[in-house]
Amino acid sequence: MIQNPNAALEVLPNPAFADESMSGADIILRVLSEQGVDTVFGYSGGAILPTYDAILRFNEMHANDPAHQINLVVPANEQTAGFMAAGYARASGKVGVFMVTSGPGATNAVTPIADCNGYSVPVVLISGQVPRAAIGADAFQEAPVFNIMFSFTMDACAGATSRCTARILSSLPRLTDSSSRAASTRRTNSRTHSGHS
Repeated sequence: MIQNPNAALEVLPNPAFADESMSGADIILRVLSEQGVDTVFGYSGGAILPTYDAILRFNEMHANDPAHQINLVVPANEQTAGFMAAGYARASGKVGVFMVTSGPGATNAVTPIADCNGYSVPVVLISGQVPRAAIGADAFQEAPVFNIMFSFTMDACAGATSRCTARILSSLPRLTDSSSRAASTRRTNSRTHSGHS
């Protein structure tokens, strides 16, 4: 279900050839746009930079139509990004979306995710991750984010796959419905989502 009928899907076209694929960052932007997400909070770092670059390209392509742009709010740290997304979700009735990088960036998002879970605030966390080959090798900024987040989220997804990214982001319509109920009832059974790009 497309929440934003004015989403400019031509900006992120389908691959021209059957063997060509979209990047995870492009898929994220496409789904966020289709679901009417207009604001993303985030603190950058190496592993999530492709998604930040995709937002900047997306906004550049919509320079003449600011209504189609996605606002990128950059706070002082990852924890603040999470709490800003939660505040946005509570105030707007929309799903709050925030992005952080791998390792310590993702672990800094634990407190806002746990808080959102406890208060049924619908948020989506998009977290970078070290390359799959480096997982388990004590790589720079490696942390078992999936294991940490899965214990108190409705869904978590590990791995830099398009299928994983699409699965998490396809839940936005349900979260949008949940956020509307949460805004009117102050407490629902909705939970939070965490995904790794």
